[in-house]
Amino acid sequence: MNKKIIAILAVVIVAVLAGAVIWSRYQKSGQSITEKAVEEKTDFYEITAKYPIDPWDKDGAIKEFVNYQVDQRKEDWKVGGDIYNTEKDVEARFPDRPKMVYTMDITYTKYDSPKFGTRSYVFIIGEYTGGANANARVQSFSFNKDGRIQIGDILNLADDHNDIELTKILFDKAMTDPERFPSADITREGTGLAYLKDDGITFDQSKCHCDGFLFSSNFQNFVIKDEGIDFFFGKYQATIGASGVVDVMLDWDALAPYLEI
Repeated sequence: MNKKIIAILAVVIVAVLAGAVIWSRYQKSGQSITEKAVEEKTDFYEITAKYPIDPWDKDGAIKEFVNYQVDQRKEDWKVGGDIYNTEKDVEARFPDRPKMVYTMDITYTKYDSPKFGTRSYVFIIGEYTGGANANARVQSFSFNKDGRIQIGDILNLADDHNDIELTKILFDKAMTDPERFPSADITREGTGLAYLKDDGITFDQSKCHCDGFLFSSNFQNFVIKDEGIDFFFGKYQATIGASGVVDVMLDWDALAPYLEI
């Protein structure tokens, strides 16, 4: 075991011990998490949302996010708007068609890491605007007692093509779960690896037909766990739609070379 790995493990052990102390103090502090519910309904749309009011969310990032999602859809689906008028026109031309109601439902799951004194929330933004299937986007938030934690606080994704190299590790781990990731081609494209030249690090614009791909985006929705970091992808983002929202777990050993410490 080289000196770098030993140093990283030493820091992780210290962090674990410190996190346990922080978590214990928080549990005894009496601070509570409450829940806020939002409901908006018209003859054309139904919007429901739930989100936590967490004292560690010092800047109110969760509330701001949920309110933005709700306000954006209320504007998009308002009476007299383009989408509303288009649907009403279709309704008039096809009176036997079932009445169309657009829906958005925002739910969340909370994850705690007692070892590191962190708490993470994963939000699923489900939307139905017609067709056979609903869509589902994902957004995460992680906190400790000092406030929000960004992935850049944990992982160094900027240096030495770390974002690409870690994406390859993420892809390999996903391929060990063929039930949720049955198509390597779809996952390779969804994570951006399909857009690289043969050298494995240079972006090939002709393959993407786009301006570029941010490989760091593969790691923005995450949950800190005692055993590692869980990375989440929305429906259709990195695998077939039937798999829905999916996650790929990387343990601390796999992440060790990329830790921002």
